[in-house]
Amino acid sequence: SGSPIDLITLAESLERQGQLDSVGGFAYLAELSKNTPSAANISAYADIVRERAVVREMISVANEIAEAGFDPQGRTSEDLLDLAESRVFKIAESRANKDEGPKNIADVLDATVARIEQLFQQPHDGVTGVNTGYDDLNKKTAGLQRFR
Repeated sequence: SGSPIDLITLAESLERQGQLDSVGGFAYLAELSKNTPSAANISAYADIVRERAVVREMISVANEIAEAGFDPQGRTSEDLLDLAESRVFKIAESRANKDEGPKNIADVLDATVARIEQLFQQPHDGVTGVNTGYDDLNKKTAGLQRFR
């Protein structure tokens, strides 16, 4: 009905429908409400999800390495070590980039406005990246841009 939902409004609505007792009563709703994760801890929850994802990836890579060891398919021990190192390094590398992901909109807007101001103040003839030397390509891409 367009009204906000919280413990009080939910209990009131259920009571009006005669269903409050059938769902466990106000005390049960209060207990559910108390144990419901809130958006205030979203960063901590995201860290937990990220950590568990890394552990799952480690397990997957460990299984892959074990399978390669049991069935080397003509690979030498050095080849297998290279495989293991590269797969584990890939996991470590992805952890190094853990600050990627959702960002605060205010920070993104501040950085965007600063970049726009910087571009506006610099004479660039439409090329904001590295000039390719090809006018048509520069017009379409504004030059070679840095990957972000």
